[in-house]
Amino acid sequence: DGYRLASMTVIDRGQRATTRLEFQANWELAALDEQTVEADLGMTADELHGILAMTPGIDPARVWLLRDHLDQAVRLRGLTPEPWVTMTEARRADAQRWFGLDEAPRPSI
Repeated sequence: DGYRLASMTVIDRGQRATTRLEFQANWELAALDEQTVEADLGMTADELHGILAMTPGIDPARVWLLRDHLDQAVRLRGLTPEPWVTMTEARRADAQRWFGLDEAPRPSI
């Protein structure tokens, strides 16, 4: 039921649900449209929707990429991103080691 997100951590349904809500909250704060995010990150609409829904089997590195992109957009708007409960900064090093995270490009806002 769970899947790997960082290090030896397997996230469960509850964590997926929480992360889904965090994506929704930060998406609203970022005030970006889907086409802009897809272009900025080189994602398809299906990939973006899969990440936002926290669909099992999605690429964890791409999940972190979207997380970071939204955080940047929120900060560029002078706001504070909603905190991430599962995808914390403390877990970033593990995620980098396991998935090889890319740096998120500056959002087109």
